[in-house]
Amino acid sequence: MIRTFITSIIILLTTAVFESAVLSNITFLPAIPDISLVCVVFIALHNGKIYGESSGFFSGLFLDFLGACPLGFNCLFRTIIGYAGGKFCKILNTEGFVVPFLIVLIATVMKVFLVQVISLLFPSVTVAYKIISFSFAFELLANSFLAPFMFRLLRVFKNSLVLRPENVN
Repeated sequence: MIRTFITSIIILLTTAVFESAVLSNITFLPAIPDISLVCVVFIALHNGKIYGESSGFFSGLFLDFLGACPLGFNCLFRTIIGYAGGKFCKILNTEGFVVPFLIVLIATVMKVFLVQVISLLFPSVTVAYKIISFSFAFELLANSFLAPFMFRLLRVFKNSLVLRPENVN
């Protein structure tokens, strides 16, 4: 269990650094694909609610430290998404293309909805999405199309990233 947690943290830290250091500096991208959200969904779907919410929290914490958001902003909605993904642990078959595509599509829409709600509660946060915009559509499609490939890549670490069935909550 400790090995799974440490591997998850290392992967989430790596994706957060990649997003903030590399992808954010590509000027022709209208929005940054949220690779750490895809990783959080994968970890939650394969390990359950506890690992899902803790991986969501830590990925949000990494992104809060590396970005310009207020501390706890990303932690809040990523923890909720990780918990929700963990509710479907071992129920969905994530081997193909369609299921990861749809799951991450729903997670991205959930992220945007939660960001809108948090922005209403905290007006000083200016990270609100415009639902009907090219940047939102790009992020939605980029996350969704990257999901099957990221799920396949994360399966390489399956022995140290996914718990045995008897340890999943």
